[in-house]
Parts: sequence; structure tokens; C-alpha cells
Amino acid sequence: MSNDRSTKMLSTMRRLGKPPIMAGEDPAEYDQLIELVCAEINPQGLQELLLAKDIVDSEWDILRLRGLKVAMLHAVIPRAVESQSSDASLMPLEFKLAPVIRKHVVAIVAGEKSAKQELEKLLAEHELTLDVITAAAFESTIKPQLHTDHMLEAACKRRNAAYAQLERLRAKNTEHSGALPSDMHGNAPPTMPANGSESLADR
Repeated sequence: MSNDRSTKMLSTMRRLGKPPIMAGEDPAEYDQLIELVCAEINPQGLQELLLAKDIVDSEWDILRLRGLKVAMLHAVIPRAVESQSSDASLMPLEFKLAPVIRKHVVAIVAGEKSAKQELEKLLAEHELTLDVITAAAFESTIKPQLHTDHMLEAACKRRNAAYAQLERLRAKNTEHSGALPSDMHGNAPPTMPANGSESLADR
């Protein structure tokens, strides 16, 4: 796809609806996803463009939900420390260790190498380990994790349904035209893989 066509496609997709960007998400990453999807399926006409938007938004939901599953654990780590500690001096935790623990978790996620060691040292002072705390955090988020898995499944189904609809639309157009659909270079644009695997990446 040419740069001019790619730029025009991105501009058109932006106007199809307000981007579903939550606080903390990068609009540039959403635009990049639009470019990747459009480069893959090379939408032709309004119907295919709308299906491309459905694919992009569903894929964005999938990426978001997978990130939230991990974020759930990080969010409850301070509470997990409180629940696993037998030291009365830690109570109430939110006025003592919670801000410090949260700071270490944020630093770990940001890739600071020393942050994990500092958190492990802090936990060791109270006879706790990061493995124990992570397990406790996971246990406390099992129900939300399961709900998120159901939402992920629904998002995957929406994306796959959009790919399938795109395939049916192109097959119908092929029947009417009596020729194979082609992009501007004369190549058949890809749709959802015939083997049922995911198109952007194996999930």
C-alpha cells in the first residue's frame, strides 16, 4: 500500500468514529494498529472499510483486556501484602507500606532493574516473598480474571466474525464481477486465514 493511500486510509478510519482510547492508552498505538490491519486486508470501498474498523476495534479490545489482566494483579499487590502479613505493625498498611510497595511495582513494570530487588528486600523484612504475594494477588482476582477471559473470548469472536464477513463480501463481489478481487498491484488481498488461525499474530 502506497504512503499516500495509507495516509488517506488512516484519516478516513479516524473519521468513522471516535477512537476507543482509555486514559493511559497511546493514540499513536491505535493508529499503528489501523495501519497494520489496513496493510493486511487492503480494504476496498465503504463496506470493507467499516469491517476493517470493526477488526481494529476488536483487536484493540483484545490487547487492552490482556493488559488489564496483568494490571489487576499489580493493583492488588499492596492489599495482598497486608493480607499475608502477621505483623500488627503493618496495620493499617495503606498508611505505611502501601505507597512504597506501589512505587516499587510501578518501577518494576517500567523495567527498572533494581526495583524488584528492593521490593523483595522489603518483603523479606516481614517474612514474605514476591512469589507468595503474587499468588495471593492472583487468588484475590480470580473472579475478575475469569470475567475478563469471557470478554476476551467475545472480542476474539467479534474480530473473527468481521474477517469472515469480509471474506463473504469479497466472494460475493467476485461472483458478480467474474474475476478475482485484487489490490492496486493485482494481488489478491489477504483475509482471515483458511485454517482458522489468527491473522495479525498467533494468540
